[in-house]
Amino acid sequence: MISGLPVAQFLQGNGRFVGVGGKVSLQLWPRVRANLGVGLVNAELVSTRESLPRIPPLRGQLSLDVPYQQFTVSPEWTFAARQNYVFRNETTTDGYSVFNRKASYVLPTVHMAHIVSATA
Repeated sequence: MISGLPVAQFLQGNGRFVGVGGKVSLQLWPRVRANLGVGLVNAELVSTRESLPRIPPLRGQLSLDVPYQQFTVSPEWTFAARQNYVFRNETTTDGYSVFNRKASYVLPTVHMAHIVSATA
C-alpha cells in the first residue's frame, strides 16, 4: 500500500486458452429468422493451472428478426452462467439474463439507405 492505495505488480506468464463459439441463423417462416449463439472459454496459467482474470462465463443468445415492410423488430434474450473459475482475489459471479428489444426502420434512397434504430 502506498498512501492507502493498493499497489499491484503485473507479470506475464504462459497462458492456455481453450474455447468454442458459434452462431447459427435459421429461417422459421419466409421472412422470420431465429439466431442462436453460444460462447465458452477456459483460460489458465500453464505453470499453476490457476484461472486467469476477467474471463467471461458460458454465455448464449437467442434472437428473432421479424421484418415488416421497412420495419424490423428483433427481440433478443442473452444469458450467462455462473462463473466459478476465477482468479485469486476475484469473486464468483452469479448467472444473469437480459431481454432486449430492438427495432429499426430503413428509408432507402437512390444511392444509399438511412437506418433509424432503437434498442431497449
